[in-house]
Parts: sequence; structure tokens; C-alpha cells
Amino acid sequence: MVNDSKTGNCNMKRVVVDSRPHLCLFATTNIAVAEELRFNYGDDANRLYWRQKVWKMMYLCNDNTVHGYTSL
Repeated sequence: MVNDSKTGNCNMKRVVVDSRPHLCLFATTNIAVAEELRFNYGDDANRLYWRQKVWKMMYLCNDNTVHGYTSL
């Protein structure tokens, strides 16, 4: 898991191996044991719903599966 953070501790780089591209994370600081990995997913709040000022709430059906989002 890599958590979203505006002050990340790693960067994403495209690395090509055997003519196939891979996205790889590289540490930008020393990361302690059990410290979460943080990466800046970008600044487009319209695309990153968890960064919007109005949070969205998942609504669940009777079977506890997520079927969409609704504004709070």
C-alpha cells in the first residue's frame, strides 16, 4: 500500500525492463521500519475525491458491498 500525501517520502519512476515498462517507487528519504509509504498522487482535487473539501460517503447495500458515493 502507498498512501496519498502532499509531502511524500517516495517518487514514482518509469523503468523499462526487457522492453516492458514498469512503475517503480523509490525512496526520497530514509524510511523507518513500519513507516508508511507516502506518494503525492497529484494536485487535481477534481480527480482525487478524497482531497475535495466536501468529502464523499460510500453507501452500502444490505450485503455490505459498496455501490456508489453520495455527498455529505
